[in-house]
Amino acid sequence: MEDGYTLEDLRTRLNDVFSVENCTLNLYAIIKIDGSFVIKRVSFDGDLTKTLKEHMEVSIKESNLFGEDVILKNLSECDDRRNVVCKLDMEIGGELACFVELNENHGDNYDVLDLENDLKNIRALVVDAAGKKMQIYNHIYPTEILGKKRFIVSVIDNRLRKIDNPLLLINNNFQAIQVDGNIVVTNINFIEQHAGYKQVIREKALSACASLTAFGCIENVSYYEDLIEGDNSLARKLSRIVEHSPVIKNNIPHPTIIAFCKSYPSLRNKIKFNNSETQIVLHTKVAMRLILKLFLDDHLTSELTTLHYESQAKDSVD
Repeated sequence: MEDGYTLEDLRTRLNDVFSVENCTLNLYAIIKIDGSFVIKRVSFDGDLTKTLKEHMEVSIKESNLFGEDVILKNLSECDDRRNVVCKLDMEIGGELACFVELNENHGDNYDVLDLENDLKNIRALVVDAAGKKMQIYNHIYPTEILGKKRFIVSVIDNRLRKIDNPLLLINNNFQAIQVDGNIVVTNINFIEQHAGYKQVIREKALSACASLTAFGCIENVSYYEDLIEGDNSLARKLSRIVEHSPVIKNNIPHPTIIAFCKSYPSLRNKIKFNNSETQIVLHTKVAMRLILKLFLDDHLTSELTTLHYESQAKDSVD
């Protein structure tokens, strides 16, 4: 994402796309076969185009992309805040990797989906606004595929009538959107479960532990390593250390860090040190999270009021 690109830029571009009356749509399916994900084109009745476009427009404009106080950040920098949508800036796996492939190879020919045989294997639909450089990723859950074995009825002329053909429900949620080559993820929990994100974060968190060990200010970094597997929130925070820690990047002296721990209000009396007071000793989960905030430089003091704050969002003015 180019420098200065904002969420408002994204919204403006989306409005431009949806303002086009005669917008041609393509539909792709991501299916899972023998453990691998494959992209196929989906044939559909042209009469669905207008309705599908309207459905996607409502879904997007009611989503967090158009919510108040929402922040756009790189995925590698994302944290636990609920008002964040993330631009994909790291390698991702699972079914979402196919969305990246569609983004990078737009216009390539794919085989046509055999709905009769492949419906049960669909994992996602991608709605593509042809020529508008916009694609919407919609995950399909098993309950949204109603096959022939289901007893399905519809109300027609005030009577229940059996439907013999399988049904596919397209919900109004979406997990990612691609506009002008930028992929924005709207649901972090989804990619943790379906896109191999957990493994990526785990590897980055382990790399962060190695960086903290090399930096040498913490005596027992292994405590972090023990918790990475079962604590996704902690792993995400750790994963940011390698690339985003001003403390490590600026090689802040250990005595300065120790003195800060002793004096800053939210850290004072909550951090333990070794006998010589040259290293931090991790002893509780609370302390472990406080130390991560320390290394990400989230503790701020106003020069005007001398009041102390904690902030994950820091816009540099230097």
